[in-house]
Amino acid sequence: MLEEENILIGFAQVGIAMVGFTSLIAAVRRRDESWSALDRLRIGSLLSTSISIVVLCPLPLLLWSFHVDENILWRVSNFALAFGFIANGTYFGAKAAQMRRVSSERPRKLSLATIWASNVAVFFLLIFSALGVVFPGSAAPFLSGIVLLMAMSCYFFLLLLRFD
Repeated sequence: MLEEENILIGFAQVGIAMVGFTSLIAAVRRRDESWSALDRLRIGSLLSTSISIVVLCPLPLLLWSFHVDENILWRVSNFALAFGFIANGTYFGAKAAQMRRVSSERPRKLSLATIWASNVAVFFLLIFSALGVVFPGSAAPFLSGIVLLMAMSCYFFLLLLRFD
C-alpha cells in the first residue's frame, strides 16, 4: 500500500493545484468580460473533476488507517469513485443541456463523445472491480479512474485557456 499511498497523495496535490489554477483564471479575467455559457460549462467541469480527485484520493488512505482489509479497501474505493463518475456525468450532462437551451455555442462533438465513452468504460471497470468480478482487491481500476479525472481536468483547463 505504500506505493499507492504516495501516488494518491501526489494525485490529490495535482487536484488541489487544478482547483487553484481555476480560481486564478476566474480572478484574472476582467470583470467587464462576461463568461460565455461554454466557458461556464468548462470551468464547472474543471472544478467538479478536480474536486472529485481531491475528495476521493484520500479515501483509500483513510480506510487503510483503520486497518481495513486491502480487498475491501479497494472495493469500497472503486465503488465510491464510480459514484463520483455518476455525479460528474450528471453535472456535465445537466449543464450541457442547459447550455444548449440558452446558447448557440456547442462543445466539440468529438471531445464530448470521447469524454462520455471513457467515462462509461471506466465506470463499468470500477463497478465490476467493486463487485469482485475483475481485478478484485487491486488498486489499478481506482488509479485508472483518477488518471482519467486528471486528464479531463487538464483538458478542461486547456480549453478554458483557449487552446482549443
